[in-house]
Amino acid sequence: MGRRTADRLWVPEERLFLRDERFKDQDHRDADGDRIYWSRANGWVMGGLARWLESVPADLPSRPFYVDLFQTMAGRIAELQQDDGLWRASLLDPGAYPEAETSGSVFYVYALAWGVNHGLLDREAYLPHVLKGWAALNRHVLPSGLLGAAQKTGDQPVSTAADDAGLYATGTYILAGLEIADLNGPAQSLPEPEPARDTAEVIAATTPTPPAPVTVRGPEETRRREAEMRATAALSYDPAVLGRPSTIAPLAPPPADLQTPRAVARFAPDRLDDLLWENDRVAHRIYGPALEGREPPSGSGIDVWAKRVRYPFMDRQLKFPNYHVDRGEGLDYYDVGRGRGAGGLGVWYDNKLWTSRNFSTHAITRTGGDEARFSVTYRPWPVDVVRNVWETRAFSLPLGSNFTRMTSTLNSNSDAPLIVGIGISKRRNANGAGFVTRDAATGRMMFWEPEDPEHGSLGIAVVADPSMVEGFAEDADNYLMLVRVTPGRPFVYYMGSAWSRGLDFSDRRSWEAFAADQAFDFRPAP
Repeated sequence: MGRRTADRLWVPEERLFLRDERFKDQDHRDADGDRIYWSRANGWVMGGLARWLESVPADLPSRPFYVDLFQTMAGRIAELQQDDGLWRASLLDPGAYPEAETSGSVFYVYALAWGVNHGLLDREAYLPHVLKGWAALNRHVLPSGLLGAAQKTGDQPVSTAADDAGLYATGTYILAGLEIADLNGPAQSLPEPEPARDTAEVIAATTPTPPAPVTVRGPEETRRREAEMRATAALSYDPAVLGRPSTIAPLAPPPADLQTPRAVARFAPDRLDDLLWENDRVAHRIYGPALEGREPPSGSGIDVWAKRVRYPFMDRQLKFPNYHVDRGEGLDYYDVGRGRGAGGLGVWYDNKLWTSRNFSTHAITRTGGDEARFSVTYRPWPVDVVRNVWETRAFSLPLGSNFTRMTSTLNSNSDAPLIVGIGISKRRNANGAGFVTRDAATGRMMFWEPEDPEHGSLGIAVVADPSMVEGFAEDADNYLMLVRVTPGRPFVYYMGSAWSRGLDFSDRRSWEAFAADQAFDFRPAP
């Protein structure tokens, strides 16, 4: 993979990498028609090489190639350091974005210091660059402790403000600091084993809630991201080059005794503490503590799996590293992201949705028969600066139903009523934004997603007690149904889903007619 990517993106005469193959084209060049060499993209390479060389066996046949690449890039990067000690977002055109930018620079300080500490770079030649860069980075640490002047998420140079921050920059700043601390010691041997990793519990307990990345939204950004993902995917899998089949062989059905329809719930520490539940019609999951430590953007939204078999299939699908590929039984192609997914909730306050992180604890009370039943807790989270809220939620999914019943108890350090937003993530693609319907009189909100050419459409519905419904709202990520809740008093709501390529509903009309015809019991269990 690494050699193949280098063959495509390495530009020998510049001793730098292009971000991806789009940047070979005229459409992705700067105002003068020259190729763009993005600082953070080349920083990824330098930092990645340092991390990789530290852990691979000394006798790995390909190792000399990567050592030479690291040393060649280091020489070029040292040449491009600016007078203030940083590197500009566009490496070969510093005047295009003259402001300070740290998310690329921090990788270079880390990698160059690492190279000195591990004997791959000449100390006398590179130490001045390291110290100059480290001093420059320190001038951009914000009062919050985060590293400022970090370019937004994206795929090419853009203008950056002094107070722009991203955990990707601050995390690498910590790596750089560890190497700076070792500069006065002797050169370290290579390869060295990586230090012992913290446990998932330690990571979850010590990871702060990060600020949301500052990202431009809108149709142009959506198109850019889709192009970015296509370019990245092109690098990662090429059947013609790798000699692998370009089609996915369908799975053979399980033994007859495992094809019995049943409702199951499973905690999956093998999948970073996911909690999975499914029956003969639908499949869902929520995210646990281990994933919270691994992927800080993950949260308390509810995932939807597309399913076309009556027996449980999620465990079978998860045995494949890429469970986002349909092997005949279904797949997970839904992207929860920072949204509420299919029926996650938050507190609506001051025109903003305040949400918890991943679930903290769980208890499965029934699985493998005619009902899956479990409960989870969520740690306290802030609602602006006015109160804290925490939640216990019980889930129940019987056989034959598309709807999971959820009983939520929200507690707070204030007795004032809460306005809770029950959400469905917004979805948009080339076929539009889908169809959302809202009916306060019946307590229903339904969303039929725009057609995905590969996978079809998902339909999602949330249903609450009409007497509790206060109205509807939206934010950047979600359609929201607002309900009034009393702290400490449990309330019941339902979430349901359907897939156009599944066994029960082929289109929006049939799904919405079915959902509208269902009767729901909103009385909490005694």
